[in-house]
Amino acid sequence: MHEDGRPLPSSLAESLGRFERSEVLREALGETLFGAVAAVRRAENELFEGASSQEIAAAIRGRY
Repeated sequence: MHEDGRPLPSSLAESLGRFERSEVLREALGETLFGAVAAVRRAENELFEGASSQEIAAAIRGRY
C-alpha cells in the first residue's frame, strides 16, 4: 500500500503509466533521463506482456 492509501501498481503497465504521469519524477530526473527510463520500461512491458510473475522473475533474475 502506498503511503497515501492507494494500492501499489499490480502490473508493469500500471507502474509505467504512473511513472509517465509523475511530474515529480520528470522534474527530478530531467527530461533526458526520464525519457530513457520510460523507454526501457516500455520495452520491458512489451517483452513481458502476458508473462506470469514467475516467468518475469526467471527471465531477469541474473540481470539486476
